[in-house]
Amino acid sequence: SRRSRAGAARFLAGRDSHALRWLNARLQQRQLARDTVEWYNELYSNYLGWKMTRELLTGMNKQCLTRGIEFSLVVFPVFYQLNAYPLAEVHETLRTLAQRNRIDYVDLLPLFAGKDERVYWVHPTDFHPNGWAHKEAADFLYGAISW
Repeated sequence: SRRSRAGAARFLAGRDSHALRWLNARLQQRQLARDTVEWYNELYSNYLGWKMTRELLTGMNKQCLTRGIEFSLVVFPVFYQLNAYPLAEVHETLRTLAQRNRIDYVDLLPLFAGKDERVYWVHPTDFHPNGWAHKEAADFLYGAISW
């Protein structure tokens, strides 16, 4: 349970052992990852934030269309468990939104699927894409988005 994990983390944090501090950092990292996945899954369900996001994306697309500007929705994966990605359903939700609203959709998950996510992290506690991830994405997008 979350309560027992928190107690274990407090116990491990106070120990003067490199191995125990390392173990504590790993446990905290895993909890952060679980919390992040849970947050994204909730965000793209029937949540007010998702309703607002849908409205903003469709509004941006409409504004671009009226001005003759091409609009694409590019989706980065969360760099966590790329070999058994836990947020594929979120990507499908975004794809469905794009298809229903005739928005060009580019999913970067296939580009990174199965790779070691740690290579792409900004920091071990921050799964945002680093410069290398952005370079790979830019190279891919250069060919994926029609001009």
